[in-house]
Amino acid sequence: MDCLKIALQLVAAGCGLVSGYCWIRAATDRVIYRVDADGRGLDGAAVTWTGRDGVKINLSETLTVQGRWNSRAAYLAAASAVAIAVQMLINLA
Repeated sequence: MDCLKIALQLVAAGCGLVSGYCWIRAATDRVIYRVDADGRGLDGAAVTWTGRDGVKINLSETLTVQGRWNSRAAYLAAASAVAIAVQMLINLA
């Protein structure tokens, strides 16, 4: 039983750490630094998204990548919570 508790603690801690990494990665990956329009207003304007390094960013691709990192982080946080809940149930028994 002690081995199971230790394994659950390791799973909870590992998932928590990796989840934190994923959220940091989502927040820092392809940060939009500057937005420029071609001067015609927002209707029909050519909008350019620029990153920190001056490279043009495809907004759709950027949001997809950030969404993937956020999803991974959320799933790992849920796995950590389940491991903690199972450990608490074992302690009650």
